[in-house]
Amino acid sequence: MEVFFSMDRRFILSNFFPNWSNTKIFITGSTSFVGKNLIKQLLRQEYTLFLYKRKDTDISFFDRLEGDFSFVDKDSLDACFSSEDIELVIHLA
Repeated sequence: MEVFFSMDRRFILSNFFPNWSNTKIFITGSTSFVGKNLIKQLLRQEYTLFLYKRKDTDISFFDRLEGDFSFVDKDSLDACFSSEDIELVIHLA
């Protein structure tokens, strides 16, 4: 297992996976402090994100973000993985 850490607090996934443009990433824990900051960085790098959330989760933070992301809940989880070509899962929950 590799841990990616940068002293200047920038996380740039493309530095570690340079051929992963347009990668579809599934993320749990997207509404946590770490999740929100990671998502902002990944959206700046134009990744496609699928964000798992519970039904009662406040997602108002995401209203001001721009990029290719959508929310997945328990009911749509199977459909997401069967219809999308998810290439990376980041588990933060």
